[in-house]
Amino acid sequence: CGWCKRMDASTFKDPVIVDIFNKNFYAVKLDAEMKDSIRFNGHIFFNPNPATRRSVHTLAASLLDNKMSYPSFVILNSEYSRLQTMAGFKDALALEPIVTYFGEGQHLEKSYEAWHKSFSPKVVKKVKPNN
Repeated sequence: CGWCKRMDASTFKDPVIVDIFNKNFYAVKLDAEMKDSIRFNGHIFFNPNPATRRSVHTLAASLLDNKMSYPSFVILNSEYSRLQTMAGFKDALALEPIVTYFGEGQHLEKSYEAWHKSFSPKVVKKVKPNN
């Protein structure tokens, strides 16, 4: 997907985002249309029609409640319970507060809205030069 590739080339290369992921998460990239089976959390997930284009893997469908949108992100806790699902392209500025909130465990103590009021971003906004 074009937006997935754009995130790989920009958002996931931002040093602040990389640092947050490395310190707080086990990041797993899943192709929602992959052909291979996956054993996860005591279940086997698979692609029901691997020979068909755009056939959705059952793990992706399960994690996203069949609301397929690319790219999408799911944050799970250590017991594999879903904490947050996000659909669509996110630049580093948009993704930083979300992954910081969950990565630092702030979701256990405060609402996102209350926490975000005191959040100070570290991502540097990219400024395009004038032509």
